[in-house]
Amino acid sequence: MEDPAFSEASRRGLFGLMGGVGLAGLGGVLNEAEARSAPGGRPLTESMLGITDPLAVFRAVERIERTLETREVVWWYHFSWFGLRPDQKPRRLIRYEGIEMTRTKQVGPDRYITHGHNVSYPRSIDGTQWLTEWTNPYTGAVVTPADNVIDNDPGYERTAAGVRSLAPGGQSRPYDVTFRIEGDRLKLERVRVPPPTWPGQFIETSTTDVLLTQFQRASILCLPANGSGMWVQPPPKWLDMGHPEGVLVGYFNGRKCPYPENLPAAFQERLAARHPHLSHVADEKFAGT
Repeated sequence: MEDPAFSEASRRGLFGLMGGVGLAGLGGVLNEAEARSAPGGRPLTESMLGITDPLAVFRAVERIERTLETREVVWWYHFSWFGLRPDQKPRRLIRYEGIEMTRTKQVGPDRYITHGHNVSYPRSIDGTQWLTEWTNPYTGAVVTPADNVIDNDPGYERTAAGVRSLAPGGQSRPYDVTFRIEGDRLKLERVRVPPPTWPGQFIETSTTDVLLTQFQRASILCLPANGSGMWVQPPPKWLDMGHPEGVLVGYFNGRKCPYPENLPAAFQERLAARHPHLSHVADEKFAGT
């Protein structure tokens, strides 16, 4: 099914957005016709968008990354792992194709509960086939690559105060994000630092971008978006990295799909065959909310 908000790009003039927060320095934003008609082109507008009101930040982040509606949203992505060992040059190791599926439920004014999961499957480097066997270029070990499944999400409460894990003792963490205008796009930048209890080295940074004109339309509660980013993590044991095992650098790029049914047919078939229970976020996760 198609979400009209994902096929409609507003061409209206620019105006102030949510709660009176203004857009600074937009005089240089070009549409395609203007860019082509200007001799030699014109410089793109670039500026930081200083949203400081916590409620405005919350609503902006959720519209860009997820939704302010009660429903499911899924990010579809490809990522690659690169090996970094201190004794050898970095190498590209393996590609994955996967999803991050989130179900959002509004439980009060500007208060939401989310549950979700991640599933990804190993692909050949060129992306043309699913992998059942993989050779580690560092060690020569031939291994069966593992599916990546993260389905232990305790759930999260999302409000203007921040994001709070529903696990016992969960504390609210404020949204730590930066908004940047780049021509006709609005970019959301963030760095994710793990809790102190996580083992090993981990850090992640990502950028999600949307059309500026669509972002200004407060009626679009689930914005069409593209995203990319990178992270550092310890290698899983199945990679058989040898010693010293070093660390992995991951790079992903993907897009937000308005509904799970919009996922590519080949991935839907893979998911149905290997993890059919993860084709949607289970109702029972929201019991009591």
